[in-house]
Amino acid sequence: MASPGTDSPKRKRRTVYRLEVEGPVGPEWAEWFGADAVLPAGPGTILEVHVADQAELFGRLRRIHDMNLRLVSVTRRAE
Repeated sequence: MASPGTDSPKRKRRTVYRLEVEGPVGPEWAEWFGADAVLPAGPGTILEVHVADQAELFGRLRRIHDMNLRLVSVTRRAE
C-alpha cells in the first residue's frame, strides 16, 4: 500500500509512448484513443499515451488499426 502523499505503485509503472500515424486526427478523438495528447506532426499525427503494460499498448494500437490509420512509428519515451 502506498504511503499518504505518494503515487500508487500502479501509477509509477505507467510508460509513455508516442504513436505516429499518417494523416490528420482531430483532438476530439483523444478520449476514444485514450490519448493524453493528439499533436499534429506535418502530414501526420502523434498520439501520446500512458500505458500500464503491453496489453494496454496493444489495445491502443488496435484502435489505430480499427480506424484504418497507417502506423508510422511507435516510440517509448523516457519519463
